[in-house]
Order: sequence, then structure tokens, then C-alpha cells
Amino acid sequence: TLERSPEVGLVFPDYFEVDRTGKIINLVRRHNFKKVTLLDQPAHGACCMIRKKCLQEVNYYDENFQCQDGFDLWIKFIKKYKVANINKPLFYYRKHSSSLSSNAAQINKTRSAIFNKNIKKKLKVLAIIATRGTEINPDSYVFKKFKGKKLLDIALQKCLKSKKVLDTLVTTPDKKVINYIKKKYPKKVNVLLRKKHLAYFNTDLSDTLIHSINSMKKKNKRYDAILELSLRAPHLNLHNLDEAINAMQFFNTDMVIGVKKENYDFFSHKGGGLVPLRKSSTLRLERDDIFKNSSAFSLSKINVIKKKKDIYSKIKIGHIILDEVSSMILSDPLSWKIAESVN
Repeated sequence: TLERSPEVGLVFPDYFEVDRTGKIINLVRRHNFKKVTLLDQPAHGACCMIRKKCLQEVNYYDENFQCQDGFDLWIKFIKKYKVANINKPLFYYRKHSSSLSSNAAQINKTRSAIFNKNIKKKLKVLAIIATRGTEINPDSYVFKKFKGKKLLDIALQKCLKSKKVLDTLVTTPDKKVINYIKKKYPKKVNVLLRKKHLAYFNTDLSDTLIHSINSMKKKNKRYDAILELSLRAPHLNLHNLDEAINAMQFFNTDMVIGVKKENYDFFSHKGGGLVPLRKSSTLRLERDDIFKNSSAFSLSKINVIKKKKDIYSKIKIGHIILDEVSSMILSDPLSWKIAESVN
């Protein structure tokens, strides 16, 4: 491939996943890279062939990043050269509990640092926490405590610590929340009294976001993107938010969401019974991978929010993969108990 394609600087193959005994579990087949337009899924770092000249020009492998999966090299390459895939399995990869690919939390932290090194100009991001409060929803999470801290405070402190977030806004129809923010976070957090009709259940959240954007515009504030943060994801960490913002900027996506990759067998009903979505249990086609939106946050360009409904098929959606802990969502007493048991 390298001999036939002088414009290609890096080439990588498909591979077999094997268990501890060497038995083949899966054949992992990558996308057809002739059709890939969003290069946010890097080559497996275990087996790549790279032109020496290209490797020298991108200043080799950065050894300052101790825990990564080849992401730094991938980022540097796709900025300057084409990459290619060989749709044949050419190596065996044994995945176990202590392997790097299993350590998603550490990888996300490292990727944030890698992005920071490669991105100079900042996006102007407004973080928004939209809550109904207890006046409309008596079961609101806004003042509920998680490990001794209010969920509202947990979310706000992440936004305030992030160097990627320009401003933070809480919008709510609940005056108790407004007064709490003004007293505890004077001049640090913006507040907006949310119109009650925007806070009713089954109301499109984009209306609230647009209302918030227009309110900040009156203060001569302009933003490139909105980070909408859920109170129900207390373990979502600062590096997750920074990585999402970096990913949007580097890959020029319209939206970024935090997802979990689902490795189970999924079925759909076709009228005559259940039909597997994946034809083979041992052949993993990357195009058939399924990702679950964690609902922990969403990051959207301003123009996307203004389009409002039915936009997912018309925009470029990026993602970051969250680990099991970061993706935990508080939804019932059991999920709450499990989340609080995690350090």
C-alpha cells in the first residue's frame, strides 16, 4: 500500500482479538477508509507501518504521554498525511483487564493533554445547566446531595475549573436556585430566570438554550458552542468535558456527545421474530459498532441549536468514549447507591 500510494504516510490492518489461551474471539474489521470523512477513530496502536520520513517530520512519538493508544501520533499524522487501512487481519491482540485499552479513564485524560498540545485557538464555549428546580418538579435533583455535596455544586465546580469553558450559566424558573447561585457564586456564575413554559416536561430543550443564548447576547457575549450539562452525572470529570471541546475543534464537528460502546449482541424485531443486528458473533465490523448516548452532556455549535428539530441526519456528530464510572447516570435509588459506592 505504501509503495502504491506515495501520499499515504501511515497504514494499519484489521486484527484478531484473542483470549488468554490464544483462541480467536473476534475478527475486528475497520471502516473502508476510502469513504471515511471523520478521522476520530484512530488506528490500533499495536500494529502500524509508517514512513520513516513522515515520522521524522512529525517529530516522532511523544514520550511525554505515558498512557495512550497511539493517539498523539494519529493526531499529528492526519493533519499532514493520508492514512490507509488494509482490510485483512494481520495481527493478534490479546485484551485483558489490565490492558491499556481497558483503562478508558486514563486514556481520556491523556487525550485531553494531547489535544491541548495540538490546538492553539480556543472555542468560545458557554456551559449551561438547565434545571426545573423544586417549584415545578418536587423530585428535582438540583439540591440533592451526592456524597455530601449538592449535585448543582458538583456540576458547577467542573465548569468553573475547566480552562475550556468561557462562561457558565444556570437557567431555572426556581427563585430558590437563583438566590442560591447569587449568594454562593457571585460574579462567577450567570443566572437566568427561565420562563415557566420553557421548563414544563416534554418541552424542547433547544428553546431554553436559545433563550439563554439571546440573554447572554444582551450582555455582549458571543459563543461558538454550548455545553449542556446534566446534574445526574456526578462522576463525569473535567477531562471528559475538555476532551469533548477539543474534539469538536480539532475535527470540526457540529456536535459532540459522550458515549458508551456497547459490545453486547443486539436484535431488532422484523415482524417474524428477533433478527441480530450483527450477522456474526465473531466478526466485528466497525461500521456495525453501536454507541449509547450517556446523556451526561451534549456540546453543540450555536447554528445547530438554532436549527432545533430533526437535525441528526444533517450534521457531523463527534464523540468521546466514557468509561463505566464517568457515564453513570442517577435515575433511581439503585443507580444512586451504585454510583455512591464508587470512589
